[in-house]
Amino acid sequence: PPRSTLFPYTTLFRSFFTIGNSVIAKSQASKITEIVNYMKENPDAKITLTGYADKGTGSDAINDKVAARRAQTVYNALAAKGVAKSRMIKKSAGSRVQPFSENGMNRVTICIAK
Repeated sequence: PPRSTLFPYTTLFRSFFTIGNSVIAKSQASKITEIVNYMKENPDAKITLTGYADKGTGSDAINDKVAARRAQTVYNALAAKGVAKSRMIKKSAGSRVQPFSENGMNRVTICIAK
Protein backbone atom coordinates (compact mmCIF):
# COMPACT_ATOMS: atom_id res chain seq x y z
CA PRO A 1 0.00 0.00 0.00
CA PRO A 2 1.16 3.55 -0.65
CA ARG A 3 2.49 5.58 2.22
CA SER A 4 0.72 8.86 2.78
CA THR A 5 2.75 11.99 3.43
CA LEU A 6 -0.28 13.53 5.15
CA PHE A 7 -0.31 11.11 8.06
CA PRO A 8 2.51 10.00 10.36
CA TYR A 9 1.59 6.37 9.81
CA THR A 10 3.54 3.58 8.24
CA THR A 11 0.79 2.09 6.11
CA LEU A 12 -2.30 3.49 4.43
CA PHE A 13 -5.13 1.45 2.98
CA ARG A 14 -8.27 2.77 1.40
CA SER A 15 -11.54 0.91 1.34
CA PHE A 16 -13.95 2.34 -1.21
CA PHE A 17 -17.74 2.50 -1.11
CA THR A 18 -20.48 3.36 -3.57
CA ILE A 19 -22.33 6.67 -3.15
CA GLY A 20 -24.53 6.73 -0.05
CA ASN A 21 -23.48 3.21 0.90
CA SER A 22 -21.64 1.87 3.94
CA VAL A 23 -21.45 -1.81 2.92
CA ILE A 24 -17.98 -3.21 2.22
CA ALA A 25 -17.98 -4.35 -1.40
CA LYS A 26 -16.73 -7.84 -2.26
CA SER A 27 -13.93 -6.20 -4.22
CA GLN A 28 -12.73 -4.55 -0.99
CA ALA A 29 -12.96 -7.58 1.30
CA SER A 30 -9.37 -8.64 0.60
CA LYS A 31 -8.16 -5.35 2.11
CA ILE A 32 -9.88 -6.22 5.40
CA THR A 33 -8.21 -9.63 5.41
CA GLU A 34 -4.83 -8.07 4.63
CA ILE A 35 -5.18 -5.64 7.55
CA VAL A 36 -6.28 -8.40 9.93
CA ASN A 37 -3.25 -10.48 8.95
CA TYR A 38 -0.95 -7.50 9.41
CA MET A 39 -2.39 -6.76 12.84
CA LYS A 40 -1.92 -10.39 13.91
CA GLU A 41 1.71 -10.25 12.80
CA ASN A 42 2.28 -6.88 14.50
CA PRO A 43 0.69 -7.01 17.96
CA ASP A 44 1.83 -3.50 18.92
CA ALA A 45 0.33 -1.82 15.84
CA LYS A 46 -2.71 0.43 16.17
CA ILE A 47 -5.22 1.55 13.55
CA THR A 48 -6.95 4.86 12.87
CA LEU A 49 -10.02 4.49 10.64
CA THR A 50 -11.38 7.69 9.10
CA GLY A 51 -14.62 7.74 7.14
CA TYR A 52 -15.13 10.19 4.27
CA ALA A 53 -17.97 11.00 1.90
CA ASP A 54 -18.07 12.41 -1.62
CA LYS A 55 -18.10 16.20 -1.40
CA GLY A 56 -20.21 16.45 -4.54
CA THR A 57 -23.26 14.59 -3.24
CA GLY A 58 -25.55 15.05 -0.27
CA SER A 59 -25.67 17.69 2.44
CA ASP A 60 -23.05 17.97 5.17
CA ALA A 61 -25.48 16.36 7.65
CA ILE A 62 -26.09 13.36 5.38
CA ASN A 63 -22.42 13.00 4.47
CA ASP A 64 -21.40 13.14 8.14
CA LYS A 65 -23.71 10.21 8.89
CA VAL A 66 -22.60 8.21 5.85
CA ALA A 67 -18.90 8.74 6.62
CA ALA A 68 -19.42 7.71 10.27
CA ARG A 69 -21.29 4.56 9.19
CA ARG A 70 -18.45 3.66 6.82
CA ALA A 71 -15.84 3.96 9.56
CA GLN A 72 -18.07 1.92 11.89
CA THR A 73 -18.54 -0.77 9.22
CA VAL A 74 -14.80 -1.22 8.75
CA TYR A 75 -14.27 -1.12 12.53
CA ASN A 76 -16.89 -3.85 13.00
CA ALA A 77 -15.43 -5.98 10.20
CA LEU A 78 -11.94 -5.83 11.70
CA ALA A 79 -13.24 -6.53 15.22
CA ALA A 80 -15.26 -9.51 13.95
CA LYS A 81 -12.07 -10.97 12.50
CA GLY A 82 -10.16 -10.64 15.76
CA VAL A 83 -8.63 -7.16 15.84
CA ALA A 84 -9.02 -5.85 19.39
CA LYS A 85 -11.20 -2.76 19.63
CA SER A 86 -8.60 -1.24 21.97
CA ARG A 87 -6.20 -1.18 19.00
CA MET A 88 -8.54 0.88 16.80
CA ILE A 89 -9.64 4.50 16.72
CA LYS A 90 -12.48 5.50 14.42
CA LYS A 91 -13.14 8.99 13.12
CA SER A 92 -15.47 10.62 10.64
CA ALA A 93 -14.52 13.53 8.43
CA GLY A 94 -17.76 13.70 6.45
CA SER A 95 -17.30 15.50 3.15
CA ARG A 96 -15.78 18.73 4.44
CA VAL A 97 -12.29 17.30 4.82
CA GLN A 98 -10.76 15.90 1.64
CA PRO A 99 -7.06 15.21 2.26
CA PHE A 100 -6.57 13.34 -1.01
CA SER A 101 -6.58 14.67 -4.54
CA GLU A 102 -9.44 12.33 -5.51
CA ASN A 103 -12.12 14.54 -4.00
CA GLY A 104 -15.01 12.50 -5.36
CA MET A 105 -14.03 9.23 -3.70
CA ASN A 106 -16.14 7.59 -1.03
CA ARG A 107 -13.76 5.86 1.32
CA VAL A 108 -12.46 4.90 4.70
CA THR A 109 -8.75 5.39 5.14
CA ILE A 110 -7.07 2.87 7.37
CA CYS A 111 -3.80 4.12 8.79
CA ILE A 112 -1.65 1.69 10.74
CA ALA A 113 0.92 2.99 13.18
CA LYS A 114 3.70 0.72 14.40
